[in-house]
Amino acid sequence: MGTALVAVAYIPQIVHLIKQHCAYGISIKAWAIWFIAAMLMLPYAIATQATIFVLLLLINGVATAFILVFSYFHQDRFCPKHKIL
Repeated sequence: MGTALVAVAYIPQIVHLIKQHCAYGISIKAWAIWFIAAMLMLPYAIATQATIFVLLLLINGVATAFILVFSYFHQDRFCPKHKIL
């Protein structure tokens, strides 16, 4: 259940980045650290055959990489909702 929640939690951010091209409030450095952390933990999860954690870390890695790439390309763009702030 927790793994499913992790996967679903990324969807709103990814959808917003794709649809609105808006990276308001996203810290590329923080997401990069999350990505590196997931990739550093992945070999241990694989070595210990912790299947659920392997799945979780792969989802984390793919989702954070996606957010990093889109945030980088849209880092100076804001949607109408965030322009008023």
